[in-house]
Amino acid sequence: NEMLNLLFDKWQLGPLRLVNLAALVVLAMHYGPALARRLPRMHWLETLGAASLTVFCAHLVLVLVLLGLLGADYERAWSADLLLLSACLLVLYGVARARLWIKRDGALLSGLLMPRSLSS
Repeated sequence: NEMLNLLFDKWQLGPLRLVNLAALVVLAMHYGPALARRLPRMHWLETLGAASLTVFCAHLVLVLVLLGLLGADYERAWSADLLLLSACLLVLYGVARARLWIKRDGALLSGLLMPRSLSS
């Protein structure tokens, strides 16, 4: 049983995980472009992706705060978990929007303050 576990091991990068990754890459390369043309764009997901590092850091803080406040309660109702997940996604979306707004306004401000001849 332990030998079988080593084939799937996450931390040792088991060989079957590499086979799984290769299969996912092949499927994504083959079907990805056709799916991208057919599926609607999820702008909220694009917003999260555009500020992914900030969102990831905010996610870590959010998880640690919630663990400190709520604890690791596995007896919570699934509806409460769904509400908690929705609230967290909303907060992370807000963080992403704020980050992109600050980035855009910072670029506008620096363009106004520094003429192009000095910035090049």
